[in-house]
Amino acid sequence: MAYARKFKYGPRNHHTGRPMPPPAAQPRTKVPLLVVLDLNGTLLHRSSSGSEGRARPYLPDFLEFLVNTFHVMVWSSAQAQNVMRMVQCHFAAASTQLEATWSRSRCRVQYVPKRKPVAKKDLRRLWHNASSRCPLPTARSRDCGVYPPRADTPLRTQGWSARNTLIIDDSLEKISDYPHNGLVVGTFHAKSHNDRELQAVEHYLQQLATSWDSRADVRDYVRRSPYTSLGSVPTIPAKAPSTLQPMPTIPLDLAESEQ
Repeated sequence: MAYARKFKYGPRNHHTGRPMPPPAAQPRTKVPLLVVLDLNGTLLHRSSSGSEGRARPYLPDFLEFLVNTFHVMVWSSAQAQNVMRMVQCHFAAASTQLEATWSRSRCRVQYVPKRKPVAKKDLRRLWHNASSRCPLPTARSRDCGVYPPRADTPLRTQGWSARNTLIIDDSLEKISDYPHNGLVVGTFHAKSHNDRELQAVEHYLQQLATSWDSRADVRDYVRRSPYTSLGSVPTIPAKAPSTLQPMPTIPLDLAESEQ
């Protein structure tokens, strides 16, 4: 009877007789898919330079789901200081789990007569950059430690390609060179109080995560099951060039910039 009482509440340390601590929770394995997030118009609405913007409904839950399920980074066509301001304001703890935070300086700017320049997101720059690994994180490393990654630094991990990268943006024009690596969502406006787009995207990504395996190619999934936005998605203007240009080896002069 004494023996039974001794072990009534679980196993004990053989030497001290004290109860053994519960096993540590194992870290959840993430789906090996890189989700690239746009900011303004996709996750929030920012009407003026210097503002943090208004978050799209359900953004906190959406970000929590993403960083716990996939590898996530931000790529915005805004200036670096504005990108960091928006991330620090709206991402909270999720910002420390980002693979990278990129701004307009990583975009490929196209100049079209009589139109505003288009800051296109050439995913080849991302895949090439992923081969340059960030050094191991340290307590004082703001690029790779527990802090949010500084703007436009290399990705923390490598191995990303067209097979395992998905970009979410409200501009079809900016990601038109990679139609099966992107989800185009309706643009969020400040007056959209009943917007449920992020819930729809989360549901879509849950289905994708469930079906993912080691041989998966995200482009095949997007072809078979294209995402349908709850809002209106603008088409590409007829005069805008959509052919993929060779990636320059020298950064382009980005004199004209987006706020």
